[in-house]
Amino acid sequence: MTTGTTSREITLLEADRKKARRVARELATTLQEPNLPGLTRVVMVCGEPQARAWLSETQQIETNGGMLTGDGQRQRTAGGIYFKLVKDFLYTTDYNKLRYVFRPRHREVLAKRARHPRLQ
Repeated sequence: MTTGTTSREITLLEADRKKARRVARELATTLQEPNLPGLTRVVMVCGEPQARAWLSETQQIETNGGMLTGDGQRQRTAGGIYFKLVKDFLYTTDYNKLRYVFRPRHREVLAKRARHPRLQ
């Protein structure tokens, strides 16, 4: 008995990825955000309804005057506000999702450091 992924499941997964990319493109256009891979990961991990909820919250914050950066010196961009909302939410609810969305290549970096002790 195999426990692999069936072709039907692969097709469904690919359809989910395509939908996530489509939604991420819409978000990127609205936010004027160049980080399309980051937005795609947000949609895939958190789902379209939550991603759109953060978009409306971002727009509301921008309407009310925006949000300053951590040092209080500059205004955040719309994309910066969006990712800050995502990060704050995931930090309090599911840290593993936070790591996947914001540090997708972390395992690769750790593996590279293990192979090359000088990089540590």
